[in-house]
Amino acid sequence: MNRLLFGTLVVVTTSLMGSSFAVGKIGLAYFSPLLLVGLRFTLAGLLMALWVWKKPLPRSGTEWAKIGLIGFLQTAAVMGCIF
Repeated sequence: MNRLLFGTLVVVTTSLMGSSFAVGKIGLAYFSPLLLVGLRFTLAGLLMALWVWKKPLPRSGTEWAKIGLIGFLQTAAVMGCIF
């Protein structure tokens, strides 16, 4: 990955994470907190599924373990600390 693409992805990711609280506050006027989180995770899951659809699956158990650990820390641990 070249530096320009990496920098662009960092800016986009930071912007999305930073704006999530403002968007969440607006969304709470229309949805319950649990439904809003469910919608957010469903949308994120669908976008990630489209992103990795044609990628090869990991071959070793170590790769799967790393993916599982990153997924747990990035999702459950972060959301647990926020809520």
